[in-house]
Amino acid sequence: MQSDKDREEDMDRLSDLPDFVLLHIMKFMSMKHAVQTCVLSKRWKELWKRLTNLALHSSDFADLAHFSKFLSWVLSNRDSSISLHSLDLRRKGCIDHELLDMIMGYAVSHDVQQLAIEVNLNVKFGFKLHPSIFSCEGDCAEPFSTCHVLNTLVLDRCNLHHGAKFLCICNSNLSSLTIGSTTQETPYKFVLSTPNLRSLSVMRDPIHQLSACDLSFLEQVNIDVEAYFNAHFQRTHLALISLLQVLADYVKTMILSSSTLKILNGLSTSGSMITQIPCFVQLKSLKLKMKSSSSISDEGVSRIVEYLLKKCPLAKVDVINCRE
Repeated sequence: MQSDKDREEDMDRLSDLPDFVLLHIMKFMSMKHAVQTCVLSKRWKELWKRLTNLALHSSDFADLAHFSKFLSWVLSNRDSSISLHSLDLRRKGCIDHELLDMIMGYAVSHDVQQLAIEVNLNVKFGFKLHPSIFSCEGDCAEPFSTCHVLNTLVLDRCNLHHGAKFLCICNSNLSSLTIGSTTQETPYKFVLSTPNLRSLSVMRDPIHQLSACDLSFLEQVNIDVEAYFNAHFQRTHLALISLLQVLADYVKTMILSSSTLKILNGLSTSGSMITQIPCFVQLKSLKLKMKSSSSISDEGVSRIVEYLLKKCPLAKVDVINCRE
């Protein structure tokens, strides 16, 4: 059993390590625990202020008031002359919009390289990205062109404001993109300038019109869409056809959900529209993800597969049975 003297000697040995080693150790700690090291000794008192990786998690606090107070205190007392490498903010529950805007502004003004934010927002009031992150000129919003290390992007329930009609994703480093639905009634256009994109997923109601100038590295496309209301069927049909036409010359592996097959089956009964499905010249693998609750019949699946194989004769078909 260690004596108090032995423990003090161990602490002294730790304190003898260079600052960069101690800071490296501290980056694996939550910010609350990192700040608490300031009571260990004079050597540790100011050390946390030089951290370049901030992990700000509400689970370390009893309530939002204490968490918010701690966030403000950390950002006010951290050494502002040191750039940020990463900021990871996690709050299980709602967070004050002004506080979130302050955090994002601080991150951007300190040249953050990695920004992860996981919070709940009050949809009633909405939230606008900090102007340093989001820019919009005229009809086109282009938020990600300056995110030079961005490689994975998920967009879900995002709306455009200030009269913007196009969302341009212009990023030469982006390799994985997921596009979900939107909460605004009028769909907007996605313009992709992502020459290194390798994986694209389109989820839920595909009401957006997609265009792309170069997807030569695109390997896999995952389409899991639905028409939630009868009024949206025609819009969903048109959007799905448009999406397939954009991707036809590039995709090598395509994954279609049972709900997507149901929409295509509806197209097969509409005559001229089904003929608009393009030929997939590079497609080598077609995967069908079937749910047990799917309302499409085996006959309908077979009809769609038969038609798709005429459009991609080199593709191998795999059926994947998924749990709910």
